[in-house]
Amino acid sequence: VRRYAALNGALSAESFCVPFFFFGGGYYPVPVREKSPSPASPPPPPVWVK
Repeated sequence: VRRYAALNGALSAESFCVPFFFFGGGYYPVPVREKSPSPASPPPPPVWVK
């Protein structure tokens, strides 16, 4: 969660689909501008990608 919070502050909203790929093991094209995931909450588990 510490790394996730760091990436949250480092990466921009448009590049937020990248950390989802590393942490969740799947690609989540989620509009961060509309839905911004909380740094404390882990990303959703990969289902349709893995």
